[in-house]
Amino acid sequence: MRIDRLTAAMRRQGYNQSTLAKEIGITHGAMWQIIEGRTKKTKHLPEIARALGVSIDWLLGREGAAEFPMPSRDADASATPLVLPIADAPMGDGWVMALDPDRAHGRQPWVIATRCDDGWCDEDGFLVVPTRFFLLPDPQPAPTGWRPAEGVIRIIRATSAQLPSVRYMVEVVRLDGEPDETREPDLADDIVEAERRAALMAARLRLPIVWHEEINR
Repeated sequence: MRIDRLTAAMRRQGYNQSTLAKEIGITHGAMWQIIEGRTKKTKHLPEIARALGVSIDWLLGREGAAEFPMPSRDADASATPLVLPIADAPMGDGWVMALDPDRAHGRQPWVIATRCDDGWCDEDGFLVVPTRFFLLPDPQPAPTGWRPAEGVIRIIRATSAQLPSVRYMVEVVRLDGEPDETREPDLADDIVEAERRAALMAARLRLPIVWHEEINR
């Protein structure tokens, strides 16, 4: 086993000797011997690789081995998918299998993801930061309906019976002049807060800000 790879993966996933030993069900002393290189072979290698989210071949230092194990949604699939840089992923509302090396401790670095306004999101809507991807085989999750934002961000006067303090709404307006109903508008109590929220939305969506003609700035 490549000890340098073992310890690097442990640091990335937030493990120390004690916590990794507990995770895979061995004593601290046994884990110490593995990390110190005193155990050349260990029957616990599969459990260690699984806990660290890496491949066994990579831990063993085999030439050409992928660091992260390739997930499969189809146990009968025999073809190896083409893994590409995430920058080459198709634009649209489809799904891919994405590699996020920095996912939190103990989780599989491969995750089903789709484009969203913040970049990439998983099936639960949480942000992921992938570096590589491959196309999912059918059947895929249903398309999300996401499209790149187009148009402007508009600040308008607004009222709400449920929220009496609301005075302004920040919304995305499409190129045809209609509100973008796929993106939630934001509410604000005063013009300063409305401008702040509009600026945040503009930074995310890369759209210009306009003020409705009724607003006297």
